[in-house]
This record gives sequence, structure tokens and C-alpha cells, in this order.
Amino acid sequence: MRVFILSLILLFVSGCTDDSKYVTKIVEAEGFHDVNVLGYALFDCSEDDFRRTRFTAVSDSTGKEVSGTVCSRFLFKSSTIRYNE
Repeated sequence: MRVFILSLILLFVSGCTDDSKYVTKIVEAEGFHDVNVLGYALFDCSEDDFRRTRFTAVSDSTGKEVSGTVCSRFLFKSSTIRYNE
């Protein structure tokens, strides 16, 4: 029974992240490269956002590594990038 409940939780959380190709495309469009998609980010976005996917990347202009989260709602919203400091 515990395995079943844990499986359901993991299935739900995996559905709350964007596809890694989608996240990479969005982050690269903002001027970053070497994007590493890290997975679900529980507290990094607004409560209205359904998908919350953490990433790290390197800035094309400065060469510094940045980290952040790509946030998006379930339907009808463009994605937003929230950077971590």
C-alpha cells in the first residue's frame, strides 16, 4: 500500500514539471547556454503556477552560472523565468 501511495505522489510531481526540451528552449531564448534541467521546484513560483521546473545555465554575456525556475500555469499562460540569487 505504501508503495502505491508513493508511486501516486511521484506521478503527480513528475506531471508538475515542464519537458526538459521546453525549459531548455525558453532559457536559451533568454541568452543562456549549457542548460541543466533539475526538476520540480515546490516553493519557487506563484501558487497559481502549475508547472515549476528548476534549472541552472551559463550566461552568454557574462559567462557566469545562474539558477532559476521556469514557471507556467496549466493552460493559457506564457512561461516566466524566476532567477535565484
